[in-house]
Amino acid sequence: MSLVAESASNRSNDIGISTSDNPLDYLKMNGDDSNRFDKRQPFGEFVMASGTTGSTFCGQPIAMVLHPKLTESRRLARHVQGLVDMWKDEKDTLTRTFGEMEDPILDLQYSIDNSADRNTRLPSTLVGRDEFLDALDTTNLDKYINVEESIAVNEWIWDWKNYKNNREKYLVVESATVAPSQTHLYLETQTAMCTETQKNVFVIHASTQSAATIQDMAAKLLGVPNSHVTVKNNLLGGGFGGKEPQSIPVAAVASFACAATGRPVRVMNDRQIDMKMIGKRHAMIGKYRDVSIKRVAMIVAMDLVLDGDAGASQSVSGPVLELAAFVSDNAYGIKNFLCRATPYLTNKLTGTAFRSFGVVQTIQLTETAIQHAWDAVHQTGLSDISAPAFRRKHFSDRMSDGNIPRAPLQYKSKIGWKNYGQGLREYKNMPKIWDAIMTKYEKVEEECDKWNKDNKWRKRGVAVLPLRYGISFTFVEGNQGNARVVIYSGDSSVLVDHSGIEMGQGLISRAMVACAAELGVPMHFVRVGSFNTYSTPNAPGTGASTGTALSIPGVVQAAQKLRATLTKLVDKEVDKMLKSSKDSGVLIHAWRNDPDERTNAVNILNTVGKTSNGEHWETSADAKNPWALYTFLGDSWRIPVLKDEEIDEAQRRNARQNDMWTTFVSSAYSQRKSLIKLGYSTPNADGNSDLSAVDIFYYFNYAATFSCVEVDCITGEISVIRTDIHYDCGLSHNPAIDIGQVEGGFVQGLGNMLTESVTYDETTGALVENSIMTYAIPDHRSIPQEFNVILTWEGGSKAISAEDSRTIQEKAAKVQVDKISRSKSTGEPPLVLASTVLFAARNAVRAARRDHLGQNDWLVNFQAPLLPPNMLEAIWGDKTCLDSRHNIEP
Repeated sequence: MSLVAESASNRSNDIGISTSDNPLDYLKMNGDDSNRFDKRQPFGEFVMASGTTGSTFCGQPIAMVLHPKLTESRRLARHVQGLVDMWKDEKDTLTRTFGEMEDPILDLQYSIDNSADRNTRLPSTLVGRDEFLDALDTTNLDKYINVEESIAVNEWIWDWKNYKNNREKYLVVESATVAPSQTHLYLETQTAMCTETQKNVFVIHASTQSAATIQDMAAKLLGVPNSHVTVKNNLLGGGFGGKEPQSIPVAAVASFACAATGRPVRVMNDRQIDMKMIGKRHAMIGKYRDVSIKRVAMIVAMDLVLDGDAGASQSVSGPVLELAAFVSDNAYGIKNFLCRATPYLTNKLTGTAFRSFGVVQTIQLTETAIQHAWDAVHQTGLSDISAPAFRRKHFSDRMSDGNIPRAPLQYKSKIGWKNYGQGLREYKNMPKIWDAIMTKYEKVEEECDKWNKDNKWRKRGVAVLPLRYGISFTFVEGNQGNARVVIYSGDSSVLVDHSGIEMGQGLISRAMVACAAELGVPMHFVRVGSFNTYSTPNAPGTGASTGTALSIPGVVQAAQKLRATLTKLVDKEVDKMLKSSKDSGVLIHAWRNDPDERTNAVNILNTVGKTSNGEHWETSADAKNPWALYTFLGDSWRIPVLKDEEIDEAQRRNARQNDMWTTFVSSAYSQRKSLIKLGYSTPNADGNSDLSAVDIFYYFNYAATFSCVEVDCITGEISVIRTDIHYDCGLSHNPAIDIGQVEGGFVQGLGNMLTESVTYDETTGALVENSIMTYAIPDHRSIPQEFNVILTWEGGSKAISAEDSRTIQEKAAKVQVDKISRSKSTGEPPLVLASTVLFAARNAVRAARRDHLGQNDWLVNFQAPLLPPNMLEAIWGDKTCLDSRHNIEP
């Protein structure tokens, strides 16, 4: 089956999601007025354009074509699309718009300026911090700030007027940034296949990050209970957020077509259709103003406004702008701080989830404001503080009353400023990581300065930025996961099912390591099964860098239960064998705590039970059988790998390990012990408090990064010479995976900064870069020529490399796998670090303008992606900043 994606008219015979409470009405032919946009469908999306009201964006699906052969269905779909194109040429495009006006909205700034008339503004998120709230006494906040937003904001405006009127003491700067959109270009396009296995029982194989959502949607669509729909997923060929709500339309039409025809139906978008219909990263316009005390080079107030392009539906724009506001202060503790983040509707592709979920846009805004403030203070000549030192000076630190610093408060209309404000318990990590990277940065900065003196037409720039990134779903109920671990009695192999979906982030490997470590068995015993909604039901979507935190603890918990069952059984058997021996004597119960008696127990156990072949590989006690070896290892069946182990020693170790594990599992099964256990994960917030509207995040990732770039002043081409990343990931489960995630996330961010342009036809709203021939993702030339990633732990003070000096018994003990203290996410935060390239390029442009034009303005007309024409305009153009309409109103 193939989809036809093009701008639709009100003559289309099509499919749309209805808002009716009747499950059978979720998908209707010839959509009626109940399908209007402003009713806010689930995720605010139509499966297809409404036949009555038309399409909401150019590229929205308008029809589906079924045929037994994929190539034929695509040929027919192209034919249908040709007929639509012909009809459009005669009747013009009738794109459904917002409000009473007919013209489509194709410009974000226009949507902002006309939001009242066109009804395009969606709910805002407001966060702030004021110096008289340092103690955060939430019981008395109302006496400080009125619960009405208008009064709170009016007080803020009054403060700014005072700042501007005192120019002797204060320095006020303001301007704007534009953060670009980005296209999802996962290797595997949107795909789903539905089969009716029994009457009204359906199995959907979907390439999705959110299987439970598709299960719920399909059940309502087909008029059956959720228990009649199973969603399966083997592996995703990439996701990055593009297969959360955006995977619904493909699965919906596959389900509907399957139910209508009684035959299995598979839908797989071709690349061009996928690019035309699937939502993009939110483009955002950011405005800022901040005020500094001149003589002490200190920012005392910062005001940020972030407006996002939601596209044609609300989808996840609210949560994206919410997270953008939550992390808008980055690593800084500016006492007077305010950020307002608002999505606006346009007739363009839906703004959807994308790796970093709004954070990369807001960090560009915050860091631009910080850099502008430093530059303004530096230009006065009253301070010679460097830009990195200026940033470090503003890092979050203890409050005046000695309490730990806190994140900004969130404003809610009914309760005032009482939400969020989470304590930053690991705030000391940031200066540690920053100081560790600065020695390298300073050397590279010196090299850049020397290069720029010696080279006229190629200029270099370097920039270093901090990052504090909170990890969780910001709605509490989304933070839960489950797992099932099964041991098969036939061969003692282990199967793990968990609520996370593998899409290249290494979740399968992490689950195998965690399960094997907790059970105390080699990894070759463990297999992680394909995701399905009957083994791990009610699973949240895999996203927001929570996959490990929500899945692995459940795996560990289930494995712990199995291990406890086996340990109890084995201990009982060991005691029974010792009791049966005429030589046991005083060994009963006492041997466990006495090393000498333990050796005696091992010798006794060697005479009973089943023995194995081969000599013991280390001890003179010669523990030959599983029960004796278990006792020798300190009540463990985990045989550790010895340093410098020979091949034959490894073979003997593996044989003995297999013998032990198989013996114990067989014994458990023969005694009718359950070999199936479930685990459930509900992570707590940092500091082990319950997740809530105040304590939103499990923990914060901290990182520091610098990048050095080189710009060709003649061609506008840019090369990344070097990037260094110091990244606090806790104690990594698998450093190879985590380093790969950091590198991959950074390079994907490079695409957003350097090469990936998303533009729309100004008349029709059609996506211009709609194929891999016109859309430029990063290639080998984009990757830093020198790329150094350092993973750190213990607050960033240690690199992950340490000699293992434990005893053999300590090595044999189970490994503690904790979701917070042991490992932190490496999924989304690294993408944000690519912003260093943007700031380094700005410094290179400044060096070029200073040499060639005699100008030293830092705030040039400069925005990503840094395509050669944009770079040449920045170097040689005369426009120094965005126009005044982007300033924050007084």
